[in-house]
Amino acid sequence: MKTIFASLFLSVFMIYCNNTKSQTQIESSFIFGQNQAKSKDYLNFDICPSYQFDKWNFGIGTELALIKPDNSIINASKIDVEREIAIKNHNIKIYGGFYHKPFSKYMRELDFVIKLSTETGHFKGTIGNNSRIWRLSNEAMSQWALADSSNVKSKKEWRNLIYNFAFYLKDLDNKWNIGVGITNYDSFFFNHETEPMLFSNYENKLSEILSLHVGLWFQQAGFANLQAQYYGFYIKGGLICKIGK
Repeated sequence: MKTIFASLFLSVFMIYCNNTKSQTQIESSFIFGQNQAKSKDYLNFDICPSYQFDKWNFGIGTELALIKPDNSIINASKIDVEREIAIKNHNIKIYGGFYHKPFSKYMRELDFVIKLSTETGHFKGTIGNNSRIWRLSNEAMSQWALADSSNVKSKKEWRNLIYNFAFYLKDLDNKWNIGVGITNYDSFFFNHETEPMLFSNYENKLSEILSLHVGLWFQQAGFANLQAQYYGFYIKGGLICKIGK
């Protein structure tokens, strides 16, 4: 609940802090889907407010499980920062984020993400690394004293390649667009590099401050390995509201 209140507080705070060099953005999405990891369909809701000042962008966010939560209604939460730089008249965004996912009352997942992204013409591309840590919760340690018999409470994966490549029908500054792509991550989860997802999305700038996005994502069962067996799909759609200049 603290994450929800923090998101709402930051949303209101950023709206009142707008000036000629800053911009507030609030992105919200519903995600409906099914996969082999869940017995029934699931419905999640994301809300991610952010505040942009000059070339910097600061944000927080949370994902809520509205139907069939794995553990609690809060699936994940994040805090991130992004900086835009120009190299030979070409803009590149450098992103860093910290994610917390209490997917089980006995296990916690932490993700530290660094990535570079760029867009030009009909193309958007992102590449980076995700360092993941799984650790036993305090409840797990209190219930099973021998759960950490090797004296190691966590498992670490320091090098996980993340990527997102998408091609669009029209120029990226067009009012509406349709794109297709391949990636191994989305807003609040990160697969291994050998677990790609295919997606197609539709984007429409409804007004100067409001944009619509709808996408269909296909989750494969892993590529040439047995790391992922959650074959499924999900539909993601929502609005992006930008206030300020």
